[in-house]
Parts: sequence; structure tokens; C-alpha cells
Amino acid sequence: MASRNEFDKTIAETEGAYMKILESSQTLLNVLKRESQSLREKSSAKPSATPMF
Repeated sequence: MASRNEFDKTIAETEGAYMKILESSQTLLNVLKRESQSLREKSSAKPSATPMF
């Protein structure tokens, strides 16, 4: 029975760690999307420079 409790404890800890990773990954994805959109908006707002030859 002790091994079953240890197994259950390990699974619960693993699930908790997985959820933290999932949450962090989602946060990172949202930040990247926001920054990507910001960069697109900045690059489209600048007039394109013509090269001087």
C-alpha cells in the first residue's frame, strides 16, 4: 500500500509540473504573438527606403 501512495504522489507532482510548463508555454506563446504583431505594425508604418546608388 505504501508503494501505491508513493506512486500516486509522484503522479500528482508530475501533473502539477506539467501544468506549470503548459501555463508557461501558453504565456510565452501569447507574448510572442503580441511582439510579432507589434513588429509587423512598426515595419508597415515606416516608409520604405529606396537604396541610393
